[in-house]
Amino acid sequence: HNKLMKASAMTFGGLLGYVIGMSIRRPTAELREAVNQLAAGRLDVEVPLTDFPNELGDLARSIAVLQTEARQVEAQRWIKSHQAAIAGDLQRAESPTALAQALLAGLAPLVGLGHGLVYRREAGADRLRRIGAYACLESAQETREIALGEGLVGQCAVEKSALLLDPAPADYVRIG
Repeated sequence: HNKLMKASAMTFGGLLGYVIGMSIRRPTAELREAVNQLAAGRLDVEVPLTDFPNELGDLARSIAVLQTEARQVEAQRWIKSHQAAIAGDLQRAESPTALAQALLAGLAPLVGLGHGLVYRREAGADRLRRIGAYACLESAQETREIALGEGLVGQCAVEKSALLLDPAPADYVRIG
């Protein structure tokens, strides 16, 4: 009877040790895998265990902070590389029209630009003249000049700031 109790206690102790060990190893392995993925450059991976109220949770939250910083560094690197490429294209432009075209062509694929126009106001003029277009429909191409205050472009020029129409009216600029 004593041997049975000892054997049962040892079996129970072994099982308990195994369960406790797995409760530590499994979360640690999940965290290690997330760190490995982050180190491999996959910055969109979700860091597990950030809601744990223990040391593993503290470590996971610290890794999540590092992940956020790595995302910001990557975004800055992306911006700087594309900014340099666009700046080179702009420096090669020999006219305001070529400058506008280079700017639109460089920005369009980066920001998902579906349609773009660039207008210029001559000194002292009360009109804007279109000097560049990207994916412009025929009707928009015909609008070569806009008076200050006319439409969204003219109003932006008067206010000297961007305006947002959300949602845009149904009969507004159509993308083709």
